[in-house]
Amino acid sequence: MTVKRRIPGQDSSRVMQLKLVKTIGDRLREAREICNMPQIEAARRLGYSNPSKLSKIEKATDTNSVPLWLILRAAQIYEVSIDFLFGITDDWELSVQKCIERD
Repeated sequence: MTVKRRIPGQDSSRVMQLKLVKTIGDRLREAREICNMPQIEAARRLGYSNPSKLSKIEKATDTNSVPLWLILRAAQIYEVSIDFLFGITDDWELSVQKCIERD
């Protein structure tokens, strides 16, 4: 019989990871919607051949991985800050200059 040892803080780390994956998924969807970009177009621009992987990430059903390259590329394509995607700030705009360029 194998006894599984629990590592202190392991459960809380997993909960934190799940919350972060959910936040990133929500923010990716929100940023895409701010850009009025259909999911299929966003998936293509992010490098996916179809929108199913992006859909899983946005809905947080793929909790094992959110590729770091995706976060960086999404911030660039959607013109939002990485802080916004991670839920650190609710201010999605990068700068005043970006606001002027959008208008």
